[in-house]
Amino acid sequence: MSVASAPSPPRGFEPPSDASLAEVLDVFADGFCVFDRDWRFVFFNRAAETQSLVDRSAVLGRSLWEVSPGLIGSSLETALAKVMIERVTVSLEFASLFRPGLIYAVRAFPAEVGIGLTFRDITAQDEARRREREQSERLELLFAASGLGDFTWDMENGIITFSERAAKILGAPTGPLSVRDAMQKLIHPEDIKRVWAEAQAAMSQRISFEVEHRALGPDGSGIWVMGWARAEYDEDGRPLRMLGVIADITKIKTQEAKIRESEARFRLFANCAPAPLWVTDAEDAVEFVNQAALDFSGRPGAYRIGGTLQMGRMHPDDLPRMIALRTKARARQEPYETEVRLQNARDEWRWMRITCQPRHDPDGRFAGYVGMAMDVTESREAETRQRLLINELNHRVKNTLATVQSIALQTIREGVDVQAARDTFVDRLLTLSAAHNVLTRENWVGADLVEIVAQSVKVYDDQDHDPRIHIRGPDRRLEPHVAVGLAMALHELATNAAKYGALSDPAGHVWLAWRLALDGGAVVLRWRERGGPPVRGPLRRGFGTRLLTQGLATELGCAAQLVYGPRGLVCTFRTPILEA
Repeated sequence: MSVASAPSPPRGFEPPSDASLAEVLDVFADGFCVFDRDWRFVFFNRAAETQSLVDRSAVLGRSLWEVSPGLIGSSLETALAKVMIERVTVSLEFASLFRPGLIYAVRAFPAEVGIGLTFRDITAQDEARRREREQSERLELLFAASGLGDFTWDMENGIITFSERAAKILGAPTGPLSVRDAMQKLIHPEDIKRVWAEAQAAMSQRISFEVEHRALGPDGSGIWVMGWARAEYDEDGRPLRMLGVIADITKIKTQEAKIRESEARFRLFANCAPAPLWVTDAEDAVEFVNQAALDFSGRPGAYRIGGTLQMGRMHPDDLPRMIALRTKARARQEPYETEVRLQNARDEWRWMRITCQPRHDPDGRFAGYVGMAMDVTESREAETRQRLLINELNHRVKNTLATVQSIALQTIREGVDVQAARDTFVDRLLTLSAAHNVLTRENWVGADLVEIVAQSVKVYDDQDHDPRIHIRGPDRRLEPHVAVGLAMALHELATNAAKYGALSDPAGHVWLAWRLALDGGAVVLRWRERGGPPVRGPLRRGFGTRLLTQGLATELGCAAQLVYGPRGLVCTFRTPILEA
């Protein structure tokens, strides 16, 4: 049967007769009330009145269960019955029935008349404890989710206690462990001094510290551990204990090693590349340049890691165009390519093809550019030469066709029979072809004077066994059109000498010599025949004569001087040369 269901005694009671005691209890800070053995209120102090918001005049003499029927069946009823029956003291926390939301710390104890009861509002303390429990639970969840383990180092007693997770990470035994044993058994021998030194340094400065070290691990295979800790100190600054957390970072260190290996492979590959390479970040700061870029610039400081990519060695005519292109491309995060002139370590201007591709991080955010510079100087020069050669070829083809046409017309007009005309025409074409062969080998940029002379007269002379044409003079370079004109002129002189002059007689010889003109821009050649039949001037002007007197004037800038002397023909003409 509930104590609240017991029959109530007759109403009426006497308050405590000791006035001094009643006065003291009335000013007591905690709520205080007294029940007789019939559960009637016999005392109710002011603090109880204030905290419960119940007028004490309304409760004195009345039964507790009548005033607070909500207590029936509660834990407080059970506790009060225990005190009343067993005469023991009981403490508990109980929610207020009169002021919902408040929590009271209740203490009931035996009294002579029945039982006494004190209560105090601990709502704030209860809320603080609740928040502390929630924080502890969240921290526990955080540790569980993050894989962190915590430890406490009792520095006064030299004892370290690891949490269950920390012990599992390190392979440590549960329960307290001496600092010496923890150091020797759980930390890699090569890391013990460093870990201890960093801990001592942090405590000397009263700061927290973090340290990475190797540990033996649960199976002794070795792991990497990251630890964070901070010490607490007494009023005199002596460290009392250290609180910390640890994490297994073996996977992170393994991944870092793989990244370093990958970066090393990339650097090796990039540094083996013959072309300058670079990488910039989203702010255009340099992250990497390869060895070729450093070698090209000759100034390592021009590519300072973390600095902005500089273009100070770019040709001033190309710089504005390059800046505008880069600005536009970066704004749109687009690739771009152009060709500019850059100055290399030897202060040479080189044409470089700049190619840059944007790069992005795994989330798709712009991370900067990867750039490459290819030296295209030779290819541009080759393209220029090719254009010149094509233009020159077009010009030469037209000139050659005109020359062939002229040779054909002049040969036919000589009035010889068809076979003789054909043979003469072929000889003249072969001479023209030989001159073209020399120029082709030289890419039509010029020809050597000695080679042109030798090729032009070799059909009529045996320079190796019995030379009849004696050649002497300094070698010089000739322009293509000069080389062709000279070859044709010498061929005509040699042909005429073989038909009518010195080479038509076995005893005849030709001396072909030249010297540098006084102005240095030409050579003066002289063709002199000796030992041939008597020489007379031609009755009519044939192809050879017109070539020497008119053609050379066009090709060489001056006509040949022909002297038909009694001892043989002498031909003198001036041939322009290229500057040395």
